[in-house]
Amino acid sequence: MAGLSLEDLLEVARRTVGPHVRVRDLGLLSAALARVEARVLGHDVYPSVEERAAALLHSLATTAPLVHGNRPFCWAATAVYLARRGRASTLTDDEAIALVTDVLTGRVETVESIAERLRSTA
Repeated sequence: MAGLSLEDLLEVARRTVGPHVRVRDLGLLSAALARVEARVLGHDVYPSVEERAAALLHSLATTAPLVHGNRPFCWAATAVYLARRGRASTLTDDEAIALVTDVLTGRVETVESIAERLRSTA
């Protein structure tokens, strides 16, 4: 499978946050995955890999599905998604933290803006 499953996200969370990671809301994880694959009237809402990865990052960052460790988790999930789609990111750790922080603070608000930053590094 090229995308991510709920089990994949939980594994990313365990590897990123630790084996005792606590999920605050499984529905938020499921919703983030559904958003990535959303289709309306037969068309992908997010047609490019970068837009889909951006939608995943945005959903995970803004909904905080874990009790702790959401910032590193949402970036790790995004990086895994990109890698599985053949688009490994070249963001440094500092750049990834800055991107997630920009999403959380509202400095970067749209999926397209996030996708542009991902495109410049993929």
